[in-house]
Amino acid sequence: MPHNQSLQGRLLAWVLTWVLGLVVLVWLLTASLTWFDARGALDESLDSRLANAAALLVVQQNRELGDDGREVDAPTLQRHAPKVAFQVFHEGRLALRSANAPAAAMFGLADGEASGLRTVAFGGTTWRVFTTTGVEQDVQVTVPRAWSISC
Repeated sequence: MPHNQSLQGRLLAWVLTWVLGLVVLVWLLTASLTWFDARGALDESLDSRLANAAALLVVQQNRELGDDGREVDAPTLQRHAPKVAFQVFHEGRLALRSANAPAAAMFGLADGEASGLRTVAFGGTTWRVFTTTGVEQDVQVTVPRAWSISC
């Protein structure tokens, strides 16, 4: 027995099918673009960390902490380096820093204060700063990243 639908019912079913198909297509396209964008941003972040680790190793190869009393700037090895910096203080004296880090301490830990993240204003720029100390409390490492609303 054939089922007779009205023209209005068939038209509504056709429109809903196309609209639902279009919504699913747009959702899949958006999800794909978001995935690739997030993956690219993560890759850049990890690349920056590798480059900064390499810069530290280059500096350590040339000089051990406390050798001659002068500070050393690490080379810039990555295109995103201006956004990420580091400072290493040994016994309260700046021992190593990236080329874009200031010579003055951006943030210091008080005695007994736990390592952690802070947001600080320094040199007209807002930075997100992680600071920690070595096991014997004689080394303090500060890793700041330029902070913006879009981060």
